[in-house]
Amino acid sequence: MTPEFENWLKNFLIVIGIVIVLISLMNTVPNAVNYYKKRVIYVHVCGAVRKPGLYKLSPGSRVNDAVELAEPKLTADLNAINLARKLRDGEKIVVPYREELKVNLNKASVEELEKLPGVTRKLAERIVSYRQRIGKLSSLQELLEVKGIDIQLIRDIEPYVEL
Repeated sequence: MTPEFENWLKNFLIVIGIVIVLISLMNTVPNAVNYYKKRVIYVHVCGAVRKPGLYKLSPGSRVNDAVELAEPKLTADLNAINLARKLRDGEKIVVPYREELKVNLNKASVEELEKLPGVTRKLAERIVSYRQRIGKLSSLQELLEVKGIDIQLIRDIEPYVEL
């Protein structure tokens, strides 16, 4: 064997070694991606919450963690769901409404009003402002005078309010 051939063979073997290392690294990249994907779960929270939507949580999280992120409304019936249960990826959590709770429209704060179905903070502020301007509400239909309130919203909140 000539020295040139030995040198070429040594360089060739080094290149082959590098190629083998690179191929093995390329095979671990998808595994690293899969490992990361397993480090988060996605959960859809809806129903009696202020911020319905898709939430990213860590594996082992509980229903309570997802519900708290979605901010349950005053009308949420949290006793109807198991808050201690561990979540699974792709799960949908529906927070039910509690029907026996009544919010007094003549006394409720902005925070209490915005927990009603379909009532945003801005709308709750408008309701309080309207109430302060006209005095005590005598009927639910009076709320139609508030910008942003329609008959459908009145139907949605009717089971949860009183005057």
